[in-house]
Amino acid sequence: MLFGRTLLTIINTGEENQETQGVAPRGGTPYEEWCMTRIIGIDPGLLHTGWGCVDAAAGVDVQGGRLKYVEHGVISVPSSLHVAQRLKQIYTELSEVINELKPSHIAIEEVFVNRNGESTMKLCMARGVVMLVPAIAGVDVFEYGANCIKKTVTGLGHADKSQVKTMVEYFLPALKVGDKNVRVRADGTDALAIAICHAQHLVMKTLCA
Repeated sequence: MLFGRTLLTIINTGEENQETQGVAPRGGTPYEEWCMTRIIGIDPGLLHTGWGCVDAAAGVDVQGGRLKYVEHGVISVPSSLHVAQRLKQIYTELSEVINELKPSHIAIEEVFVNRNGESTMKLCMARGVVMLVPAIAGVDVFEYGANCIKKTVTGLGHADKSQVKTMVEYFLPALKVGDKNVRVRADGTDALAIAICHAQHLVMKTLCA
């Protein structure tokens, strides 16, 4: 299976000029003095809302991976509940996640409008709650389209879920989604992909600064 070569591949595998190892690309600050940005990616859904947390370097360090897995999970809501109660549970549980992990940024997947208007409307309700929680907590929210996320993580704008899962595990070697100790729905994997996507965009902004 072939994947496109992404910028984070260079960061994680150290394939770059060795003279720049351990220093920031602008100003020569040692890596240890850089700020780490904690990112939570969120894949909203009315029944299952995935979330994935990573720590990303604010600058480029080419010696080993500086994208670190923190935690991930899924907020699952019983389908028997009324929509209002589902939204309340998403709000409560996501608030607990954000209060505990204290992210600097939240990254959310944009809504994909399908032919089923009712399903799209319900997804938008869940997405509204997911955006409200970090806004109340004072955390910046960023949005990315599905194709942008897939292309950033795998190099392919129309990658399937297995390709996304493979690359998420590649970028986060501490995570093995298939392990019995880290069982999670695809929503959690997608959420980590969203977080990785945002991390890469932060790297690109640093390089262009």
